Amino acid sequence: MKNFLKSVAFIAIFIILFYVLSFFLTPKFQEKLGLRNVAEHEALGETPNTIDVLFVGDSLTYSSFSPITIYEEYGFTSYDIAHSAIIMQELKEYLKDVLEVQKPKIIFIEGNMLFRDWWKKFHPKDSVKKMEKKFENAFPLINYHNNWKNYFSKVNFINHKVDYEKGMYISYDIDGGKNYNYMNRKDNSTIPKGNLEYMNEIIEIAKKSGAKVILLAAPSQKTWSNRRIKMFKKIAEQHDVELLDLNHQELNINWVLETRDQGDHVNYYGAVKTSKFMGKYLKETGLLEDHRGDKKYAEWDLAQRVFKQANSR
Repeated sequence: MKNFLKSVAFIAIFIILFYVLSFFLTPKFQEKLGLRNVAEHEALGETPNTIDVLFVGDSLTYSSFSPITIYEEYGFTSYDIAHSAIIMQELKEYLKDVLEVQKPKIIFIEGNMLFRDWWKKFHPKDSVKKMEKKFENAFPLINYHNNWKNYFSKVNFINHKVDYEKGMYISYDIDGGKNYNYMNRKDNSTIPKGNLEYMNEIIEIAKKSGAKVILLAAPSQKTWSNRRIKMFKKIAEQHDVELLDLNHQELNINWVLETRDQGDHVNYYGAVKTSKFMGKYLKETGLLEDHRGDKKYAEWDLAQRVFKQANSR
């Protein structure tokens, strides 16, 4: 009997500690969404209705766009909703969750994920994903166990924020590519049917939010080609949305010094150039306000200072 009571007490203490830790590690404002990986959902730690722009996609997205650079230059708030080799079904759910608490004026959807050819292997059925989400909702510590380190950030400690980099992945690595007209390279790419179906759904979800939706091709020598842009443009035309191809813009990226993997992803130096171009582009839309100095966005001013301190070189 004594051993039984000890076992019961141990289990009770474990359950209490589990849920106490879950409370502290779950991002503020979004305790009930039950996300799979906090790295993909940093925006859910932000104050509701304070994000102007979403950049949605995979590693090409979080490598190419620096929200803090855009904020520093123009005062627009943006977020990278992305992770490496993202499964489009998951991206669809991520975007729906974010749009429950943020009302962006512009949503960019990057198209690299369209051409990933392992759709059938890695896309579980909707019923399976729903069961996963219910389980994760019940046990939030599973989703947020890595969030303990955020309490040591000035920004995150104040309001349970997730990341002052606003979803960006920063790399100073230099693994040079070549400066050449890569868009004319030979390319036999096709779009898997399943990917196309999910892209159509993602675009429609974004449009229904009321945001201006823009399809986006981030700079990449290994991803984009004229053939792929042509296919992506057809999707844009079908949905009556704009396509912004940064591979045909004057970004002045030095592909020898400003890529971390021989031209596939830009490094931080290339991302700064891309982000400054995007800031100028966003300003020209006339849809956004400069929030610098606005007390409601004081956390962004703090994030900018922490970001600059952490990335001063």
